[in-house]
Amino acid sequence: MTNANITRFVVPRILFSIIIILIIYSGITTAQTGRIETAVVHSKALEGNLLGTSPDRSVSIYLPSAYDDNPTQRFSVIYMLHGFQMSNTLFISSYDLKNVFDNYFSGQTAIPMIIVIPNASNLYLGSFYTNSIVTGNWEDFITQELVEYIDNNYRTSPYKESRGISGHSMGGFGAMKLAMKHPEIYSTVYSMSSASLNFEHSFLVRMWNALLEAANASNFNDLSPNAKVMIAMGAAFSPNVNTLPFMCDLPVDTNGDIIDSTWQKWLQHDPYTLIESLHDNLLQLNIKFDCGTEDFDFIQASRNFDSTLTAENIPHTFNEYPGDHNNMISVRVQSRVLPFMKNNLEVVTDVESIVNEIPGDFSLSQNYPNPFNPTTTIKYQLPELSFVTLRIYDVLGNEITTLVNEEKPVGSYKVEFDANSLSSGIYIYRLQAGNFVETKKMVLMK
Repeated sequence: MTNANITRFVVPRILFSIIIILIIYSGITTAQTGRIETAVVHSKALEGNLLGTSPDRSVSIYLPSAYDDNPTQRFSVIYMLHGFQMSNTLFISSYDLKNVFDNYFSGQTAIPMIIVIPNASNLYLGSFYTNSIVTGNWEDFITQELVEYIDNNYRTSPYKESRGISGHSMGGFGAMKLAMKHPEIYSTVYSMSSASLNFEHSFLVRMWNALLEAANASNFNDLSPNAKVMIAMGAAFSPNVNTLPFMCDLPVDTNGDIIDSTWQKWLQHDPYTLIESLHDNLLQLNIKFDCGTEDFDFIQASRNFDSTLTAENIPHTFNEYPGDHNNMISVRVQSRVLPFMKNNLEVVTDVESIVNEIPGDFSLSQNYPNPFNPTTTIKYQLPELSFVTLRIYDVLGNEITTLVNEEKPVGSYKVEFDANSLSSGIYIYRLQAGNFVETKKMVLMK
């Protein structure tokens, strides 16, 4: 055979092999590429907020390729919260999160998940995912309304075991606090570079000058970035509609003296302070958090949180990485956050097991939020067909209203109670279902 004949024989085979490889690779890439949908979720919890933030919130929803490929499959969900001065779309674009998610879920051992990123920006550049008369009830929106919307509109596995929450900076703080307060909603939390897990060290030590600057400010736009954070936190943690121009109190006066009454309000949102009161909640969670060794405003706060969890025998993992507050976010999401969620979230793929699950016992949950103003939610469960009455009473035993008075099938229920016409005080709600009777107290605080 001549050299020319060899060339004519070999080249077509090489080209054919290359074409086959490209076709296979192209098919795999397409199949493993997820998509991001944008939904607008209306929030009753944010209606009437005094900053004028729209209650119609943009939410980015990442759907893995398996979501379209397997129309009967259900998925666990990660709620991912963005940081200060961010939005859902800016968070995704700044850290190339769409490609991060695609790259991770293309791995052979990855379990596909839905990832939900809500827009929590406002006039003060961040909500801190907290209920406030000034900024709106962001905690209620994230933990109740958004979860309900996602479960109702996407093929989720609607159990806490299938729900995780994560976030960076302000989002890391929000993720940790919301998980600590709501282990009935989330089972797993990964907080990235939280701002902050120990308020005393971060704000009375590291960011003291920013706090003092904010206390002497009259124009938000003229403030340094850290002083703007202080105003946003004040509006979230210690709102006061009578304190102008920012409608909030700060825990320090213009002379630099600490105002203890306001500081105590801030500590009600401090993860470090909440460890004692939420100890049992923490034991129900899979917990991991990290911070950069050069993230000087927050690294010691994270170490303090870590050491106290250890002292309280609360299982968790804390990682330090070489870098500052904004280093390696994409890398950490792909190599730490998503694997941690994969290893801890349980996925229910059998639709019938979801539909047919029956509560094991009658139960009446503590209303949430509590204290509340003016609305709160009451949840209860029925393991059998029952005639149900749910009534509200004042402390003297006078009936205020009847929320439920009918036969109900097996299932889990929630009822919203609007106390807009009532005055502040302690009220009692009583559930009777067959022979089951339970009473709980709630506090209306206007």
